[in-house]
Amino acid sequence: MTDFINQMENRINQPNLIFNDWQTVIRVALSGIVIYFLLILIINLYGKRSISNLSMHDYVVTIAMGSIVGSTIISKDASLIDGIIGILVLLSLQFLVTFLARDDSRFFRALNSTPSVLFLDGEFISKNLKANRMTQDEVYSAIREQGQTTSDQIYAVVIESNGNLSVIKSASEHYKKEITRFL
Repeated sequence: MTDFINQMENRINQPNLIFNDWQTVIRVALSGIVIYFLLILIINLYGKRSISNLSMHDYVVTIAMGSIVGSTIISKDASLIDGIIGILVLLSLQFLVTFLARDDSRFFRALNSTPSVLFLDGEFISKNLKANRMTQDEVYSAIREQGQTTSDQIYAVVIESNGNLSVIKSASEHYKKEITRFL
């Protein structure tokens, strides 16, 4: 069987495509196990926000962490310490950025997009639909997901900073002013 695999790999000019050696297999398995448990520990230390997709910067950190974890497990050139340091750097930066954004509204606005009203009082807001690359059908879908059968029972639909659609059935006068800020 090994000869057959070697012949196939040589034929397509890709040595070690299917199997390299047992040492590599064991390294990948052990790295995966260690990184898995360390990642759980580190994320628990940094808090729930570390794994949520609340904003663009949270999303970027999540993707980058996935890349670091994958490289650490698979790459012979990346040691476990390299992967752990990479993850700690990303999570520390995320912690610092979210800490600063919490206390500085200008910094928060620079990092996060503002919500946009897509539907208000029975009318679609065309410029906001276009700006957010959304369709009326997607708004109707969000309304249906809330168990509503008609849009006339809805006050507003807002696309939030994280891309989620919020369906607002009714609002107080004070909250209506809050929503219309995002027109």
